[in-house]
Amino acid sequence: PFWLSPRQCIVVPVDPKYTDYAVDVVQKRVHEAGFFVDVDDSARTLNKKVREAQVAQYNFILVVGEKEMQGAGSVNVRTRENQVEGTITIDE
Repeated sequence: PFWLSPRQCIVVPVDPKYTDYAVDVVQKRVHEAGFFVDVDDSARTLNKKVREAQVAQYNFILVVGEKEMQGAGSVNVRTRENQVEGTITIDE
């Protein structure tokens, strides 16, 4: 079950310049909502970060970039099966 999973969410910035947004906004707000969340701030490519998150069995992969940053606290959600759920606000 999701609530028992040790790896619930990971935030993946598309570029290193969005790491501050990933940590300061997304990670804090998701953690405050009661979920376990990590941030992949490595220098790997986006595809490699997403693939590594899938292999590590994270339930949800939250991708953030320019569009999400301008969207006032939104993220692009993917599942570990690589199904793109679309862009939603963090509060949802």
